[in-house]
Amino acid sequence: VEGELIERDTGEVTLMGTDEVVPPRPLVSVGVSGLSQGTRRQQLTLWMCAPENPMLARAAVNRAWAMLFGRGLVEPIDDIRSIDAATHPQLLDELSRYFAQSGYDYRNLLRVLANTRLYSRSNRHPAGPVPEASYAAMSLKPLTARQMAASLAQVARTIPSADDPIVLQTTRQLGRLRGDASEAKLGIVSALTLLHGQVVDRLSRESTSRLLMALDAPHLDAHQQIRWMFLATVNRNPTNEEMQALSQWVGEVKRQAANATKAVNG
Repeated sequence: VEGELIERDTGEVTLMGTDEVVPPRPLVSVGVSGLSQGTRRQQLTLWMCAPENPMLARAAVNRAWAMLFGRGLVEPIDDIRSIDAATHPQLLDELSRYFAQSGYDYRNLLRVLANTRLYSRSNRHPAGPVPEASYAAMSLKPLTARQMAASLAQVARTIPSADDPIVLQTTRQLGRLRGDASEAKLGIVSALTLLHGQVVDRLSRESTSRLLMALDAPHLDAHQQIRWMFLATVNRNPTNEEMQALSQWVGEVKRQAANATKAVNG
């Protein structure tokens, strides 16, 4: 039946060379009651949400922290085997207990973290560069793979849907942009995807890029084109230095194009 969840009573593991069945056992089961009742899915749910099991709360808190602050209290964020690996173990422990006591309310957890003074800090410290794990300044958070792909499509004035095949393909190819939480490390495939992928191709083709079509309007001069390009891509006006440098570059390109046309026409 479509949509029906079927619990299969299979998948038992036996010791090699024997008939002894090895029952599944959670990583942390001490003090957790009721794990022998119900289906395995129900037992897993009971174990994950048991007050005696801190693993789920710690993992969720660490992911929320990494999303907002650019790096997890434990790095890599998926490797929470011991609270001792955290840069601030007491903070992780307190937040995990609070998250569990709130009924695992993830939205509330994000609200609490976003309302801290830490979250409002600048990424520049008055004393200069500081260690990221000190959280004396906000870490820079690079875009995720999907955010990067969707942003490129947005620049092209093509609003991508949730299942846009080009955006999904680019997201998969880009992989995980986040490196050590402060810089985006691109592999060869990711770099080539950014340079030659379908999203960038859509962005740079006059026939498909609404941005380029708009910039080609006859009433826009070079300065206006540069200004609108900045607003569309980085959401700000160019500085005087940027405007001067790009204006000179555009002028040089136009002169080269004019000379090439003159040479072709004889």
